[in-house]
Amino acid sequence: MDASELLRFASEQAYGVGEGLVFDFDGVDREQYDAVNARLGLDPESEEGDSPACLRFQASAAKPAAGVFEVRETPSAQEQFKHERVEQAIQQNRDCRVGTRRAAESDLRRRAWHWRGRSRVKPRRSFDPQRVGQLECALWVAYYRREWMAFVRSAVLLIRHVFGLSWPSTARGSWFVLRATQLWAPCPDNDPVAARLAMERFYRLLKQHNHEQFDPAEAARLEIEWWGVHRQLQHSKADSDDRTLVDALAALYSYAFGVPDAAVRPSAEHHALAIRYCDQWVQAGCDVESSLIAQQRAALVRSHAGLLAAVQQP
Repeated sequence: MDASELLRFASEQAYGVGEGLVFDFDGVDREQYDAVNARLGLDPESEEGDSPACLRFQASAAKPAAGVFEVRETPSAQEQFKHERVEQAIQQNRDCRVGTRRAAESDLRRRAWHWRGRSRVKPRRSFDPQRVGQLECALWVAYYRREWMAFVRSAVLLIRHVFGLSWPSTARGSWFVLRATQLWAPCPDNDPVAARLAMERFYRLLKQHNHEQFDPAEAARLEIEWWGVHRQLQHSKADSDDRTLVDALAALYSYAFGVPDAAVRPSAEHHALAIRYCDQWVQAGCDVESSLIAQQRAALVRSHAGLLAAVQQP
């Protein structure tokens, strides 16, 4: 699974038509990037400015998956923007030196997206528990079978439905979650620090778009905390007690949604039960025809129904 596949799916969902393009780049620092953005009349911090009409969406990802992916209206429109504005900005800013012209052109626009549409998705405190449970179950199945395109498809739809983000922001958030899970997945040689940083970017996106009160770094720490507790339980030789997992899940829900721990604990208990069914399914060989998938799905639906009830309390 790569960025182009994620982009193609998100583009189809968001726009129906449009061309996706992925650039790889090296050697461009923040100073060079800001200098040429200024030449282009773009503000990367506010995401405002004189963005090209042909550009529907654009976002970047940090190393080890460095690159830019964008949705553009047509190839000819993108080429016109490149020749009329980007190349002129590069010429004017001679200090912006990169390994290749193609790398420069991609990075100079790497955060120059501007989305003017409005989401029609319900707010995150009014989601459909059955829909969320189905999508999360599909997400888990794809994760353990290392089917990354299926994982992204479920992540895109899940994030869109629960958090009510625009399609461009949904694509960005899905990319952050994908990178976090890929960095976490190897056992024992995973990278929890990099996974936490990817999830911090995801929570920062939620905070920005939904005006949340939480600290993205703390939310990411709590996210990775429950991942770690789960992994310890997965590899424990003794009969596992999932109380530590319930505690970790409840801590995340309470913090991220701003509700008391006691209110979300029933949701955390059902989520932990779903995880137990999932672990049994993994140990049995990840058979897609297994009845354990239906059991974990049902437990996830109950979990999200409990979470919805908790976050809607006055």
